[in-house]
Amino acid sequence: MSSSKDPGKPYSCSHTKFFVVTFLSHIVTLIIFAGIFSIYATTNHRLVDVEDRLRVHDEELKSCCRKEMYANVQVHDGIKVTPDKGNTGETQITNRVKRSTSNISPDVLDSIRVEVRNQVLNLTASLFCQAPDKTCVRGAPGMRGLRGRRGSRGRRGRPGPKGTKGLPGKYGKQGFRGPPGLKGQKGDIGNPGPPGLTGPKGDRGEKISQPSALVSPSTLTVTENQTATFHCNAHGNPKPKITWKKEYGKIDIGKARIDKSGLFEISNVDENDTGNYTCTAKNVLGEDARTISVLVRVPPRFTVVPEEFQTVTEGSTVNLTCSASGYPTPVITWSRLFGSFPSERSVQRSGKLTIKKFRRSDGVTYQCKAVNLLGSSTPTTVMQINFAAVTAQRVWSYHK
Repeated sequence: MSSSKDPGKPYSCSHTKFFVVTFLSHIVTLIIFAGIFSIYATTNHRLVDVEDRLRVHDEELKSCCRKEMYANVQVHDGIKVTPDKGNTGETQITNRVKRSTSNISPDVLDSIRVEVRNQVLNLTASLFCQAPDKTCVRGAPGMRGLRGRRGSRGRRGRPGPKGTKGLPGKYGKQGFRGPPGLKGQKGDIGNPGPPGLTGPKGDRGEKISQPSALVSPSTLTVTENQTATFHCNAHGNPKPKITWKKEYGKIDIGKARIDKSGLFEISNVDENDTGNYTCTAKNVLGEDARTISVLVRVPPRFTVVPEEFQTVTEGSTVNLTCSASGYPTPVITWSRLFGSFPSERSVQRSGKLTIKKFRRSDGVTYQCKAVNLLGSSTPTTVMQINFAAVTAQRVWSYHK
C-alpha cells in the first residue's frame, strides 16, 4: 500500500530515517566507485610505464650489440676472430680465415651473408655487458609508441539487488469537479438557544408612508421608427416597487426596456404602440398609479381602395370608395385628371365618390388621395367606356 501525506504537514520520523539511509547509501556507492577508478588509473599508468621501459631496453640491446660486434671483431694476419654462442649458452671464439671472394660463386656469398646475419641477431647484451672490464651505459629512452586498440566490450553483469523504496511523489493536479450529489433530507429542528444580550437602542427610523408616483411626460407624440422614453418616479417608505402595464394590450418585450429606476423606453415605435401605459408604485402600505399616452405619427396607408376592374353600364350609378389609416387622421379627396366632376350628378362624402347616370364622357382617370402631416398616398382609377360597358382600372402611386 502506497503511503500518503497531507500537504502542509512535516514528514514523519520513519520518512526521515529512510531519507538518511538512502543518502548514506548513495555516499558509500560514490566512494566505492571513486576507489575503483583510482585503482584502475594507477594500474593503467604502471602498465604504460612497464611497456615504455621494455621498449627502451630493447633499443639499448640493439644499439649495444651493433657497437660491440664491430669492436670485438679482430683481424690478425688474415684470420677473423668473432664471438659465437654455442648450444650451451656460453660464448665461444670462432676463428675464420679470410679468403679471397673473387672465385666464390654468388650462391655461396648469399649463404654466408645469411649465416652472418643470424649470428648477429642471436647476440645479446649479456655477451658484451659483463664485469669486470665491460660496462654498458643505458641509452636515451625511445619515442612513445602508438596507443593500442581498445579491447572488446565485456559481458553484461548480473542485475544488482533491488533498491530501497523511494519517497512518495508530489501530489498531482486537482481533477475535475464531479456532479453534485443528491440533496439530503432536512434535519430536525434543534433546541432553541439561550437568549442573547439586549442590544443597544437603535436610532429612530424613517417615517413610513404610502407610495406616490409621478410620470414624465404625461403625453408623448413621436414619429414612426423613433424612440419613446418615459420616467416614473416613486416615493414612499418602504421603497415602492415600480411596474409598467399597457391598457388593452401587452408591451412588446422585444422593443421595450424597463429598469428598476422607473425608466420606460420603446424603440422603433409603430402604430401598434399607440395607446395608454400605466406606471404603478406599490409597497406594503398601498399603491399609486399614473397613466401616460403615446401617440405615433404614421403616414397615410390605404385600407380600402376601389376594385381594380369594374364593369359599368352606361346610365347607371357608380360608387368608388377609399379608406386610409394614419396619424394625424388623413383627409381623403377625389379628383379627376381631365375636366371637372359633373356637380349635378357627383357627390363626395367621407372618401366615397358617387357618379349618377354614368355617361361615356365620364370614362376618364380618377384619383383618390389621402393626406396628413407626414405625406400622402394616391391610388389612381382609370375608367373607360367600351360600347355599353365602362371598365375601371386601379393604378397605385405614393407621394410624400
